[in-house]
Amino acid sequence: MLDFCVIGSGISGSTIAHHLSKKYSVHILDKARGPGGRASNKRFKQNLSFDHGVQYISPKSKEFLKFIKTLCKKKEAKIWTGNHLDFTFEKKGNFRKIYWYER
Repeated sequence: MLDFCVIGSGISGSTIAHHLSKKYSVHILDKARGPGGRASNKRFKQNLSFDHGVQYISPKSKEFLKFIKTLCKKKEAKIWTGNHLDFTFEKKGNFRKIYWYER
């Protein structure tokens, strides 16, 4: 018997499902092809992907920091050491300029 159904597999849905699964049976539903919500990425070539959602996670509480460290130990999350791209959109009339730079 199913105890809980969580709608959405983003950071919030995944977190609540994780905690509920310690005592209950849980099923997660998501409209996307894979988990992650806005923290997911999109593949556009064989071995290339693009993170298009969450830019970073900045834990503010001790509990959330402990949870993120647990994810890193399980290799479900990692510290990003690569470059970051920032896209800035500027609309003038009917045209839209896109600026980007590496941080």
